[in-house]
Amino acid sequence: MGSRIMHYSMAKVLADKHGYNQEFLLGSIAPDVNKDSKTPKALTHFIHGKRNICPELFFEEYGPNLTQFQLGYYLHLLGDKLWLETVFKKYILNNKSYPKAELLEEYYADFTVLNHDLILRYGLSEPNLSFPIVTNVKEIEDTDLPLLVAEFKSDFTVAKNESLKVFNKNDIYQYINDGIRLFESKKI
Repeated sequence: MGSRIMHYSMAKVLADKHGYNQEFLLGSIAPDVNKDSKTPKALTHFIHGKRNICPELFFEEYGPNLTQFQLGYYLHLLGDKLWLETVFKKYILNNKSYPKAELLEEYYADFTVLNHDLILRYGLSEPNLSFPIVTNVKEIEDTDLPLLVAEFKSDFTVAKNESLKVFNKNDIYQYINDGIRLFESKKI
């Protein structure tokens, strides 16, 4: 699925355009809290089956009057569903050139390479949050958020100037723009 910086890029554009706050920005990365918590990804990402992310189930559970945090969370789920249907399908599922383990290693390395470019392109800065934050999303533990934010801040560390091995930057820009349009099309 897309990187935290990719999700944050979408959220930053939307926050600037629609006046969303820091809780919206935090919500946009919150489903990834599962990496360091005991909460399974299938739960935090509303996954049914192997790779079927269901943002509509989140909206049914928490909508139609979503908090800023929940709006960001919903954006993340929409973005991950879009990622699996487009970028992941193109670069991973349809790629027969590499052994899968090697391909996935380069896939994640590309996230680090892309971070600096996306930070500059979208004018991103580290979040300025104070805790505790009450999310009212039962699929995550609010106490896991400070660690997620600390790890997210490490995404702002500039990587060596390396070239992408798997992705094309224009496809990533398109994914981010499509994610923004998808969210706005929901008219929430």
